[in-house]
Amino acid sequence: MKDVRWITVVGWSPMAAVNGFWWAVKRGYRPSEIIVFNASTVKANLERFREYVEAIYREYVGNKSPAIEVVEVKEEPLDFYNALKRHIEQSKLDVMLDITPGRKFMSAFVLHLGELYRDKVAGILYVHLFHRYYENAPYPLIPEFRQKVYNLKELGK
Repeated sequence: MKDVRWITVVGWSPMAAVNGFWWAVKRGYRPSEIIVFNASTVKANLERFREYVEAIYREYVGNKSPAIEVVEVKEEPLDFYNALKRHIEQSKLDVMLDITPGRKFMSAFVLHLGELYRDKVAGILYVHLFHRYYENAPYPLIPEFRQKVYNLKELGK
């Protein structure tokens, strides 16, 4: 298993943040540090995310729960950008970034910083669903032909 710092956003759909994490853990990544950007308006979704992540971690990694740091997000794009940049720069581990959840400006900044700090970034994930029906479904319940997970860092190689 490869230790990584996992960085994601939990917004209106907690499963958008959970499913990329689930996919990565099943493929041997061990997010020992998790940084979650979250808006105060969707705190309940943060708890749902935490419950899933802890259960997935126990199932695939072991009994120890991962360290989860919550960073409250305001609607100010540059504040998000600077906080995200700081969390990438300060990481002693390789970083996995998930651009699936969050607002468009968040995904754009995550992608940009993932390219800027390419040497520190193990992957930039995007979970694409082919049908909205599965938006709130857990990863294993979504048929493979209804989703595709892209590691954008690997595109074009």
